[in-house]
Amino acid sequence: MNHQLRTTAFLNEDSIAALPSPSCSPTPPTEVVRSQGGGNLYTDDEKVYFVQFLKWWLMKYPDVDIHSDKRQFLDALHDNVPSHSIKSWGNHWRSNKKIVAQIIAKAKTKSLTNFRDKDRAVSSSLSSCVYESGAVEVGEGSLAYFDRAFNRDERHALAKRIASEGSFLAWFGLPEEQRWQNIYTTVNPRQPNYWPTMFQLADQATLTAKIIEIEQLVKKYLTKKFRELGVHAAEESLGHYNVPSLKHSNGEAVASPNATGRRPGISGKRGSPHSGPSHSQSVKKTQYPVISELMP
Repeated sequence: MNHQLRTTAFLNEDSIAALPSPSCSPTPPTEVVRSQGGGNLYTDDEKVYFVQFLKWWLMKYPDVDIHSDKRQFLDALHDNVPSHSIKSWGNHWRSNKKIVAQIIAKAKTKSLTNFRDKDRAVSSSLSSCVYESGAVEVGEGSLAYFDRAFNRDERHALAKRIASEGSFLAWFGLPEEQRWQNIYTTVNPRQPNYWPTMFQLADQATLTAKIIEIEQLVKKYLTKKFRELGVHAAEESLGHYNVPSLKHSNGEAVASPNATGRRPGISGKRGSPHSGPSHSQSVKKTQYPVISELMP
């Protein structure tokens, strides 16, 4: 009875995408159904497993671009369900691209929401401490000061600071105390606590409008930097930038968000060589969201 219910639900694409995310790596199915024309058919259990394993993968590695690491994902699928080749799993991905897109979009939204909620909690705590202690001095002497938008000097100063990290996501992922350091205005110097307080208390509509301007400035500074390094930053049609890793003057590479090391044992097999995004495959470019996608 349960198998029949699952089969019926799977035939509905909305029900597939709505399957609850597993809390741990799902158990691979073992049944193999041969095709009369050769090869193996995809069973309902295997189709459900594909969805569940994709959801688990996205939950396990929220900072990794699934499209860049698609080969590692397909390798892991093949390791767990070897009745289908890597090429076959790739074809299954393409045949179900609508479901895959829904799952990826939902996982991305959840990841960014969790990221923003965590940052808000830190910023809120910081702002409370700031005003209780009177440590912030912005010159105007009123909280109404934060209802106005960033001025030109502030926008350029913040954009330069973000660009210095090589990408917005790299800057946004820094610890709170590091993120707001080394932001230099040319007209009126700001206290370090000014910047997080500005983000916390500024009117949301005006702040969002100015953030879009800051995005363009960040892109401008990054493009200038990349030209100096002899590389190119391309803007994707979906509002993402492909940004190569920058290098400091001493030659040390600045790690891009998805240039991470090997993850152990995610495929359901201990010590699997294809258990996660591989460190051995160099990532020359990385996609990161534009600022307006990450801000509340």
